[in-house]
Amino acid sequence: MSSSEAAPAAPAPGVDRAPDGRPASIGRVIWLVRGLVAAGAVVTVLVVVFWDQLVAAWSAGHPPGSAIQQPVFVPVVIVSYLTIGGLLLTLLPFLRGGHDWARWSLVATIGLIVLATVGGLRTSPPTVFVLCGAVSLVYNAVILFSLLRPDTHRFLRGTGSSTAV
Repeated sequence: MSSSEAAPAAPAPGVDRAPDGRPASIGRVIWLVRGLVAAGAVVTVLVVVFWDQLVAAWSAGHPPGSAIQQPVFVPVVIVSYLTIGGLLLTLLPFLRGGHDWARWSLVATIGLIVLATVGGLRTSPPTVFVLCGAVSLVYNAVILFSLLRPDTHRFLRGTGSSTAV
């Protein structure tokens, strides 16, 4: 090694690293987000299957003669799933490549998913959706924790700050 080449920084003690030098938290986030997209597909199918129960739960607070129309859940849920799932999967290669903005985009997207989940739970949906929502909130908290870990921050600030798209 010549004197002009800097030695690679040693990982902080106690930080797990993948063979390529990324912290284990980056790999964990990638797998968790992929799992979130798969779980979103399951929930989308559940919306199609339990559409009648969802409409009945929503309509319970609205009188039959009300001017408020029953919502049409299925197309909205399918388009939302495709859009948000596609966004999440598109951000993963950028996160893997060390772009800090991808981490903050994932944090914002996961935050919106949490907000939508809480909003959905306030409508008193069928039990299967309450269970899915509760599990989703915990799962999203784990993703956010992994995204905001100090080793993830050090990796992304060290490599992503000088990398251009």
